[in-house]
Amino acid sequence: MGPATAASLALAWKRDRFGLGGRTFAFIVGVSLVAILAAAGFLVANVLPRFDLNQTPELRFDTWPQVLAAASDYLPFGSGVGTFQPVYQSVEPLSMLQSAFWNHAHNDYLELWLETGWLGVAIFLGFMVWFVRGAFNAWKPGRDGEDKSLPRAGTIIVGLLLAHSIVDYPIRTEALATVFALACGLIAIRPGAQRVAATATRRAPRRGAHQGSAEAA
Repeated sequence: MGPATAASLALAWKRDRFGLGGRTFAFIVGVSLVAILAAAGFLVANVLPRFDLNQTPELRFDTWPQVLAAASDYLPFGSGVGTFQPVYQSVEPLSMLQSAFWNHAHNDYLELWLETGWLGVAIFLGFMVWFVRGAFNAWKPGRDGEDKSLPRAGTIIVGLLLAHSIVDYPIRTEALATVFALACGLIAIRPGAQRVAATATRRAPRRGAHQGSAEAA
Protein backbone atom coordinates (compact mmCIF):
# COMPACT_ATOMS: atom_id res chain seq x y z
CA MET A 1 0.00 0.00 0.00
CA GLY A 2 2.77 2.45 0.91
CA PRO A 3 4.78 2.16 -2.35
CA ALA A 4 1.58 2.37 -4.41
CA THR A 5 0.59 5.52 -2.57
CA ALA A 6 4.06 6.99 -3.10
CA ALA A 7 3.84 6.27 -6.82
CA SER A 8 0.42 7.95 -7.02
CA LEU A 9 1.65 11.04 -5.19
CA ALA A 10 4.74 11.21 -7.42
CA LEU A 11 2.51 11.11 -10.50
CA ALA A 12 0.25 13.78 -9.06
CA TRP A 13 3.23 15.94 -8.14
CA LYS A 14 4.36 16.00 -11.77
CA ARG A 15 0.87 16.51 -13.19
CA ASP A 16 2.06 19.32 -15.43
CA ARG A 17 4.47 16.98 -17.20
CA PHE A 18 1.77 14.39 -17.86
CA GLY A 19 -0.97 16.81 -18.86
CA LEU A 20 -3.25 15.89 -15.96
CA GLY A 21 -6.30 18.09 -15.50
CA GLY A 22 -7.56 19.45 -12.23
CA ARG A 23 -10.17 16.71 -11.79
CA THR A 24 -7.68 13.94 -12.53
CA PHE A 25 -5.19 15.47 -10.12
CA ALA A 26 -7.85 15.74 -7.41
CA PHE A 27 -8.88 12.11 -8.02
CA ILE A 28 -5.29 10.85 -7.67
CA VAL A 29 -4.75 12.84 -4.49
CA GLY A 30 -8.07 11.61 -3.10
CA VAL A 31 -7.27 7.97 -3.82
CA SER A 32 -3.84 8.42 -2.23
CA LEU A 33 -5.33 9.92 0.91
CA VAL A 34 -7.85 7.07 1.18
CA ALA A 35 -4.99 4.59 0.79
CA ILE A 36 -3.03 6.35 3.54
CA LEU A 37 -6.03 6.25 5.89
CA ALA A 38 -6.61 2.57 5.10
CA ALA A 39 -2.95 1.81 5.80
CA ALA A 40 -3.19 3.72 9.09
CA GLY A 41 -6.25 1.67 10.06
CA PHE A 42 -4.41 -1.53 9.23
CA LEU A 43 -1.47 -0.37 11.34
CA VAL A 44 -3.63 0.27 14.38
CA ALA A 45 -5.65 -2.94 14.03
CA ASN A 46 -2.97 -5.43 13.04
CA VAL A 47 0.55 -4.13 13.60
CA LEU A 48 0.40 -2.40 16.98
CA PRO A 49 -1.00 -5.47 18.79
CA ARG A 50 2.21 -7.31 17.86
CA PHE A 51 4.07 -5.15 20.34
CA ASP A 52 1.94 -6.57 23.15
CA LEU A 53 4.13 -8.92 25.18
CA ASN A 54 1.11 -11.05 26.07
CA GLN A 55 0.53 -11.97 22.44
CA THR A 56 1.91 -15.10 20.83
CA PRO A 57 5.56 -14.74 19.74
CA GLU A 58 6.47 -13.86 16.15
CA LEU A 59 7.40 -17.25 14.70
CA ARG A 60 8.83 -16.05 11.41
CA PHE A 61 12.17 -15.34 13.06
CA ASP A 62 12.28 -18.91 14.38
CA THR A 63 11.95 -20.31 10.85
CA TRP A 64 14.95 -18.47 9.44
CA PRO A 65 17.62 -20.82 10.91
CA GLN A 66 15.76 -23.76 9.33
CA VAL A 67 15.76 -22.00 5.96
CA LEU A 68 19.50 -21.32 6.20
CA ALA A 69 20.20 -24.93 7.09
CA ALA A 70 18.12 -26.18 4.16
CA ALA A 71 19.78 -23.70 1.77
CA SER A 72 23.23 -25.08 2.60
CA ASP A 73 22.04 -28.54 1.51
CA TYR A 74 21.04 -27.31 -1.97
CA LEU A 75 24.11 -25.28 -2.89
CA PRO A 76 25.35 -24.16 -5.34
CA PHE A 77 22.24 -24.02 -7.56
CA GLY A 78 19.45 -23.95 -4.97
CA SER A 79 16.32 -26.07 -4.66
CA GLY A 80 14.54 -24.41 -7.58
CA VAL A 81 12.24 -21.42 -7.90
CA GLY A 82 8.89 -22.03 -6.21
CA THR A 83 10.03 -24.97 -4.10
CA PHE A 84 10.17 -23.24 -0.72
CA GLN A 85 7.04 -24.82 0.70
CA PRO A 86 7.92 -28.52 0.21
CA VAL A 87 11.58 -27.94 1.09
CA TYR A 88 10.74 -26.15 4.32
CA GLN A 89 8.17 -28.77 5.28
CA SER A 90 10.91 -31.41 4.97
CA VAL A 91 13.06 -29.64 7.60
CA GLU A 92 10.39 -28.04 9.80
CA PRO A 93 10.80 -29.11 13.45
CA LEU A 94 7.89 -31.03 14.96
CA SER A 95 7.77 -28.51 17.80
CA MET A 96 6.83 -25.76 15.30
CA LEU A 97 4.04 -27.62 13.49
CA GLN A 98 0.74 -25.75 13.46
CA SER A 99 -2.58 -25.91 11.67
CA ALA A 100 -1.29 -23.30 9.17
CA PHE A 101 1.73 -23.81 6.93
CA TRP A 102 4.52 -21.51 5.78
CA ASN A 103 4.14 -20.64 2.11
CA HIS A 104 7.13 -18.27 2.13
CA ALA A 105 10.10 -17.53 4.35
CA HIS A 106 8.92 -13.99 5.17
CA ASN A 107 12.42 -12.93 4.23
CA ASP A 108 12.83 -12.68 0.49
CA TYR A 109 16.61 -12.74 0.65
CA LEU A 110 16.69 -16.04 2.54
CA GLU A 111 14.11 -17.52 0.18
CA LEU A 112 16.14 -16.36 -2.81
CA TRP A 113 19.23 -17.98 -1.31
CA LEU A 114 17.36 -21.26 -0.75
CA GLU A 115 15.73 -21.47 -4.18
CA THR A 116 18.42 -20.09 -6.48
CA GLY A 117 21.73 -20.47 -4.63
CA TRP A 118 24.79 -18.61 -5.84
CA LEU A 119 23.23 -17.78 -9.21
CA GLY A 120 20.37 -15.87 -7.58
CA VAL A 121 22.79 -14.06 -5.31
CA ALA A 122 24.89 -13.03 -8.31
CA ILE A 123 21.83 -11.69 -10.16
CA PHE A 124 20.67 -9.82 -7.07
CA LEU A 125 24.09 -8.26 -6.54
CA GLY A 126 24.07 -7.15 -10.17
CA PHE A 127 20.71 -5.49 -9.61
CA MET A 128 22.01 -3.79 -6.46
CA VAL A 129 24.97 -2.38 -8.39
CA TRP A 130 22.54 -0.95 -10.96
CA PHE A 131 20.27 0.41 -8.23
CA VAL A 132 23.08 2.09 -6.29
CA ARG A 133 24.41 3.72 -9.46
CA GLY A 134 20.94 4.87 -10.42
CA ALA A 135 20.30 6.26 -6.94
CA PHE A 136 23.62 8.09 -6.98
CA ASN A 137 22.82 9.67 -10.36
CA ALA A 138 19.32 10.57 -9.22
CA TRP A 139 20.34 12.31 -6.01
CA LYS A 140 23.56 14.00 -7.03
CA PRO A 141 23.23 17.70 -7.93
CA GLY A 142 22.23 18.11 -11.55
CA ARG A 143 22.71 20.75 -14.15
CA ASP A 144 20.50 23.79 -14.44
CA GLY A 145 17.10 22.78 -15.73
CA GLU A 146 17.47 19.08 -14.89
CA ASP A 147 14.42 17.64 -13.18
CA LYS A 148 15.25 14.51 -11.18
CA SER A 149 11.98 14.22 -9.27
CA LEU A 150 10.80 11.01 -10.93
CA PRO A 151 14.09 9.09 -10.62
CA ARG A 152 14.32 10.15 -6.98
CA ALA A 153 10.76 8.97 -6.33
CA GLY A 154 11.71 5.65 -7.95
CA THR A 155 14.68 5.19 -5.62
CA ILE A 156 12.49 5.80 -2.58
CA ILE A 157 9.90 3.24 -3.70
CA VAL A 158 12.51 0.59 -4.55
CA GLY A 159 14.34 1.23 -1.27
CA LEU A 160 11.14 0.80 0.73
CA LEU A 161 10.30 -2.47 -1.00
CA LEU A 162 13.83 -3.81 -0.53
CA ALA A 163 13.66 -2.94 3.18
CA HIS A 164 10.22 -4.55 3.48
CA SER A 165 11.61 -7.71 1.88
CA ILE A 166 13.75 -8.31 4.97
CA VAL A 167 10.68 -9.37 6.97
CA ASP A 168 8.19 -10.31 4.24
CA TYR A 169 7.81 -11.03 0.51
CA PRO A 170 6.19 -7.91 -1.04
CA ILE A 171 7.74 -8.23 -4.51
CA ARG A 172 6.26 -11.74 -4.86
CA THR A 173 2.76 -10.20 -4.99
CA GLU A 174 1.61 -9.03 -8.43
CA ALA A 175 0.50 -5.54 -7.36
CA LEU A 176 3.73 -4.59 -5.61
CA ALA A 177 5.83 -6.31 -8.28
CA THR A 178 4.18 -3.98 -10.80
CA VAL A 179 4.95 -0.96 -8.61
CA PHE A 180 8.53 -2.20 -8.25
CA ALA A 181 8.92 -2.47 -12.03
CA LEU A 182 7.43 1.02 -12.49
CA ALA A 183 9.85 2.44 -9.93
CA CYS A 184 12.80 0.81 -11.70
CA GLY A 185 11.60 2.44 -14.91
CA LEU A 186 11.53 5.82 -13.17
CA ILE A 187 15.12 5.31 -12.00
CA ALA A 188 16.18 4.53 -15.56
CA ILE A 189 14.84 7.84 -16.89
CA ARG A 190 17.63 10.12 -18.04
CA PRO A 191 17.32 13.74 -16.88
CA GLY A 192 18.41 14.86 -20.35
CA ALA A 193 15.58 12.90 -21.95
CA GLN A 194 13.10 14.56 -19.60
CA ARG A 195 14.45 17.98 -20.53
CA VAL A 196 14.19 17.26 -24.26
CA ALA A 197 10.64 15.95 -23.90
CA ALA A 198 9.59 18.96 -21.84
CA THR A 199 11.11 21.34 -24.40
CA ALA A 200 9.34 19.60 -27.25
CA THR A 201 6.04 19.78 -25.35
CA ARG A 202 6.42 23.51 -24.75
CA ARG A 203 7.31 24.18 -28.38
CA ALA A 204 4.42 22.14 -29.80
CA PRO A 205 1.67 24.51 -31.04
CA ARG A 206 -1.76 24.18 -29.54
CA ARG A 207 -4.39 22.74 -31.85
CA GLY A 208 -6.87 25.52 -31.19
CA ALA A 209 -4.31 28.26 -31.81
CA HIS A 210 -3.17 26.59 -35.04
CA GLN A 211 -6.71 26.33 -36.34
CA GLY A 212 -7.40 29.96 -35.39
CA SER A 213 -4.39 31.22 -37.30
CA ALA A 214 -5.40 29.12 -40.32
CA GLU A 215 -8.91 30.57 -40.30
CA ALA A 216 -7.53 34.08 -39.96
CA ALA A 217 -5.34 33.49 -42.99
